[in-house]
Amino acid sequence: QYVGYDETAADCWAIRAAVRQGWLTRRGMQQVCRSVYSSAGTSVHLPGPARCRAMMRCYRSATTKRAQTRKRSRKRARRSRRR
Repeated sequence: QYVGYDETAADCWAIRAAVRQGWLTRRGMQQVCRSVYSSAGTSVHLPGPARCRAMMRCYRSATTKRAQTRKRSRKRARRSRRR
């Protein structure tokens, strides 16, 4: 267990890891949302629509962070080539 017993945090951890590894796309997130959307929720999972919204927030945050990291890496690479 990486995040304890919070399933929403666990979903977010998995999404961030998948984005960092480069294999989770927006289309993939849409498929995930379709698969959970109709669920009623449980004692540990949010109802489908709320779970989907939470996961999409994590995805947007992770992709924004990844884009910023890549941009910084490209800047560093350009600077080192100039030297």
